[in-house]
Amino acid sequence: MRCLDNSVLSDYLRSDNPRHEQAATVIESYDGAWYLPIPVLWEALRYGAQASRKPGVTETEAALNWADPLPVTAGAVTEAAMIEAELLDQGTPINAVDMLIAGIVREAGATIVTRDSDFNRIEGLQVTNIDE
Repeated sequence: MRCLDNSVLSDYLRSDNPRHEQAATVIESYDGAWYLPIPVLWEALRYGAQASRKPGVTETEAALNWADPLPVTAGAVTEAAMIEAELLDQGTPINAVDMLIAGIVREAGATIVTRDSDFNRIEGLQVTNIDE
């Protein structure tokens, strides 16, 4: 099970981005199902809303019809809380949205596909960094 982080998804959605081709290759070459943790879906939709309100959201939703949402569960929230505690113990906290994404992905036993090296600090989280 593979999940996208917004660092890759946003490059994929913006064809004018210089990193679009790399993101497109990663996404389109994978034969399995892609999942979007709910906070990643929210990040994508909020950019659509900021661009043109409802039409932007509708357009973004349509552009994401190939991916399934990965919900926030009680177990995922517990994982996120544990991740925060672990990172605080190490003195290496990350932003709250990324902790929630990591909790959702780790609880699901999935892999996060990202450009964000912060995810590498999370023990037990399977990470594929497309820049490494």
